[in-house]
Amino acid sequence: MSNSEPSKEADFHLAADFPAASQDQWLKLVDKILAGAPFDKKLVSRTYDGIALQPLYTRSDWNAEGNPSGLPSGVPFTRGGRALGTSCGGWDIRQCHGHPDPATVNAAILEDLERGVSSIVLMIDPSGVNGSAVHTLSDLDKALQGVLLDIAPVVLEATGSSLPTAAMLMKLLDQRRITTFSGNFGLDVLANLAVTGGLCADLNTELARTADIAAHVARTYPKARAVNVRSVVYHSAGAADAQELGCALAAGVEYLRAMTAAGLDVDTATGQIGFTVAVDADF
Repeated sequence: MSNSEPSKEADFHLAADFPAASQDQWLKLVDKILAGAPFDKKLVSRTYDGIALQPLYTRSDWNAEGNPSGLPSGVPFTRGGRALGTSCGGWDIRQCHGHPDPATVNAAILEDLERGVSSIVLMIDPSGVNGSAVHTLSDLDKALQGVLLDIAPVVLEATGSSLPTAAMLMKLLDQRRITTFSGNFGLDVLANLAVTGGLCADLNTELARTADIAAHVARTYPKARAVNVRSVVYHSAGAADAQELGCALAAGVEYLRAMTAAGLDVDTATGQIGFTVAVDADF
């Protein structure tokens, strides 16, 4: 290799050949383009909650090094033990599937898994309108035929009651003798109540059942989660960002109360809850 060729071990810094730029320099350039138009009205947008979104954020807005929660992979590890997240490559590529026919949805799932998707959201709706028409264990088995459930995590998202579909998935895992499942059984009775306006039983009973299943999941599938708080249902109903997060946190607290009342310690209980939030143009 000649001296002019960079070694494979060399560290490349893409910004190294450019002079350092300050925020003041950027603002001066922006002022030229705005030609007297007010910065706040042209470049600052506001959410429905009245939160201002700036066009540019820098370390001066929030110094992550001073965050008491630390950084991922750093003490006190409240933001995770690894900088790249939970999956090996740092990203979990999760695809949502909900074709009404279980056989058709199975073919689509297998095709995606073969092409780089690493986990699946399986939408279930017995009517077939908003998900796969899974009525029985046999239907669920058909939808997940050939899916290596100990390798590719599956997250259930049920229209209506989520308890029966969670029970079916547990039975399927038992039949296939899989104990290393790391997906989410998709329990969210509060979202079901918000969407449908009713439950199969009273809310306290449904929460108690959720807590019982969470305890079982914690014992049987230590890498899995029982509850998936779906704040997207509140977003879809018109909730603004802060309202959506408020609903999600309130639901999470309610599940924590039910689980700890059933005997789970708070660390185990929090480990049983996942969150699915809406992502839009303001991500």
